Formats: sequence, structure tokens, C-alpha cells
Amino acid sequence: MPHELPDPEKSKLMKGDCGRELLKIVERSTAAFFWGNVQSRVMPSSGSAFFVKTSAALFGVTAKHVYEAFEERANQDRSMVCQLNDVAVDLRPRLISKGCDCDVATFEILPSELSRVDRLTTPWPPYIPPVNKSVLIARFPGLGKRFSQSGILTFGLCHACTSISSVSDRDISMVREPDDEVADVVGKGLPPRGFDMGGMSGGPVIALLENVGIVSWALAGVIYECGTYFEIIKATRADLIGEDGIIHG
Repeated sequence: MPHELPDPEKSKLMKGDCGRELLKIVERSTAAFFWGNVQSRVMPSSGSAFFVKTSAALFGVTAKHVYEAFEERANQDRSMVCQLNDVAVDLRPRLISKGCDCDVATFEILPSELSRVDRLTTPWPPYIPPVNKSVLIARFPGLGKRFSQSGILTFGLCHACTSISSVSDRDISMVREPDDEVADVVGKGLPPRGFDMGGMSGGPVIALLENVGIVSWALAGVIYECGTYFEIIKATRADLIGEDGIIHG
């Protein structure tokens, strides 16, 4: 059975080439989800999304409050454009399910659209992580949005390796470790305390598993909240999503 990586092994793993490759995988699995009038150069609203392929369906996943913010704006402004990375798509007729008590929404996406979005699907079935499980997270914080000189909107991806602090029947939580215990895997420095992480909701939480020396990954959760000071990240357990995209919770 896969098991948790001991802290020394996790630290060694994430500081090396393997850690950088693992973060690239998570990066390739996460898309920017944004809406607005990009031609006006007014910064659009945004969140994050990822994609799942099961034996029953192919669908996208984001946070419920992100989808509802998009939906409200779209219903008010017909000129608004919604995009997943560089692909424009109106997700209102694509909705599959929204959680009743949990902050998750799912939507249909075509294989051809996923190819154009250029993202990987996350592993299925989902995995219920225990406390102290090593996980990778990826998301597009709002402060990373920029218009280039040519007017092209770009996003800055933020990813990290951390550990599960608590697990309930609906949520998983992660508490930021002290800076001196955090590995700067890509060598660009750590986000400062107080960095605005708005826009990260909808990103995946990916659990790291190890079996006979082989490291694998599994979908564990959907990010829906991050404290202002990046101290606590909360996510909905991914096992509340059915293989048909229907959310049970």
C-alpha cells in the first residue's frame, strides 16, 4: 500500500530535480479561470480550475463560489468573455453540479477544448489523505495577473509542497510551516507573509504517495479558501465528487 513520505525524505525529494518535476506536473494540471472584458485592459476577475477524466465523464472542477461569481457577472454583461487559459468558453450551459454544503462546482469540457487549454487531467479515483500526508498545491493568485506591453493577459502560477494538518468528513486543512522549514524548490523565494492569495480557489490538492520507492500522485481536494496571510489553506475533499461529476455534499 502507498504510504506517507517521512519528513527527511520529503524534504530531500522536494529540494531536488524530482521536486521540480513534481511541481511541473501539478502546474500542467491547473488552469487559470477568468472572466471580464480583456480588451478594455481592466483586470478581469479570476480563480483556478483543473480537469478530471473518469470511466464515466470528462469534466472541469473549480470552487463553487468562483463559478457563481462568474455566473452572476455573465448574466449581467453579455459582452463578458470567460476563458480557461487561452480558450474562450461560456461555462453557464456546461454546469454539471454545485455542492449544497461544500464549495465545489463541476462543468463539462470537450476533449478538443481540453487539448487547446493544454492541461493534464488529475488522477482518478480521489484519495482521502490522512493527517501529515504530503501534498502539492497549485493556483493562480490574483496578484500574479499582468497585462504585457502588447496587451496580452498573463498569470503567475503559485505552487507549493506542504502537509495536511486536519481532515474532517468534508474538508482538509493545511497550515503554513515556519519559513525555515519550507523548501524553496524552484529558487524564486517564498511568498511573503501577507501576500494576497485571492484567485487561488478552485486549484487542486495533490497527495504524494510512495510505494516500493516509486512516487505517485492522487487527487485529494479542491482549494476553496486561503487566509489573508497564507497561514491556512482549506480544501473540500475530492471524494465528494462522483465519477459522473455530481457532487455529494
